[in-house]
Amino acid sequence: MPILDIFGHRETLGDARDEILFLRQFVADELSVEEWPMDESHISLRIHEIEGALIGEVELVITAHFFADRIKSKDRICFNIREKLENRWNKQVRVWLKLVELGYGVKNEE
Repeated sequence: MPILDIFGHRETLGDARDEILFLRQFVADELSVEEWPMDESHISLRIHEIEGALIGEVELVITAHFFADRIKSKDRICFNIREKLENRWNKQVRVWLKLVELGYGVKNEE
């Protein structure tokens, strides 16, 4: 399942905290592919308050399983998320999408 990590200073993270359900659904919509349609319940969201220098006021790092459609669309996905959140929050947002091979421990009920 994709992990959405959001980084920012305390004063810039208010929008993200207020819109957790929106963020989970929006990212799920952007990451959905034919092989794996998703909804908000598939997205794990973590908010990190940090001190130090950032490239944007808010930074998002999305880690998700690679699918061919995601690889072809990776820049479009990042752009769509960045544009939507910058317009919605009026903040400088940066987005990175890490597509990786994932394994996870799920017990199959037989």
